[in-house]
Amino acid sequence: MINIKSIFANASDDDGFRILVEPVWPKRAPHGKTVIWLRYLTPSLELYNRFARDMISWEDFIIQYHRELNQERKSLRDLQVYSRNGGLTLLYGSGKADHNTAVALKMFFEKDPDWIGYGVDSDFSKRKILAANYAFFKKRQIGQ
Repeated sequence: MINIKSIFANASDDDGFRILVEPVWPKRAPHGKTVIWLRYLTPSLELYNRFARDMISWEDFIIQYHRELNQERKSLRDLQVYSRNGGLTLLYGSGKADHNTAVALKMFFEKDPDWIGYGVDSDFSKRKILAANYAFFKKRQIGQ
């Protein structure tokens, strides 16, 4: 199962493998041994800064971040093991609970047929937002 949580939220037993997916460590965030920072999962610093400063839209951020992730596809397969065995929690540090790197990464996993059925939480509380963003992404991808 893949969960999304703020790095400032308390850890729980059902979090499983906790991964920070921000390119910079958030200010005042705890440095604990329960958090792993996998920088190859984060967007490039340039892309992240452009999104954080509202220079690009959420939809454009998703498209560009997913392009970057496609270059790391082989490394992402290792995360399936954690997703299947004990869970996976993607941690974000921004103040936006519905538009952050963790949500965009989970969307990437959800659109990948190799990930479907391997613990992706179909009852994700932001399902409607993700569905709308995913539909937009697909239209942009096929050039409609």
